[in-house]
Amino acid sequence: MIDKPQMVSTEQAFTTDAVSEYSYDLGAANKQIGHSGKPLVMHVVVTTAFTGGDSGVRIHIVDSDAAALTSDRALGSCPSENCSDDCVIPIGDLDAIGDHLQCLVPPGIKLKRYLGAHVVPVSEALATGDMDIWFDDAMEPAD
Repeated sequence: MIDKPQMVSTEQAFTTDAVSEYSYDLGAANKQIGHSGKPLVMHVVVTTAFTGGDSGVRIHIVDSDAAALTSDRALGSCPSENCSDDCVIPIGDLDAIGDHLQCLVPPGIKLKRYLGAHVVPVSEALATGDMDIWFDDAMEPAD
């Protein structure tokens, strides 16, 4: 079960450039994640298959001084272990309900107060695509 404060998107449609509908409040700015040995992970689970975007999408972990994630700062991309900060995720990796990506919040960065996600279709709007997104301190085993 996911704690509500950690959930930033609930079956949210991401067919155009958008930030998560909610943010995760860290309680204060300038927190550093990962130094205590516990990572912070952004989980992304497809709830409606993505279609119509042949060029793929980028999913960024972002922080902001505002709960609405205005003036967000990109901290890294999902999936973090497979590519650089400008990773493009093929639609084929998001075309089945239950597809699950895990994105590590970069350790050691002084974070702003609020965390969330920013989803950007690469070159065209998508026909469909909904996701649940939340933050947790644990990686789940790969399928």
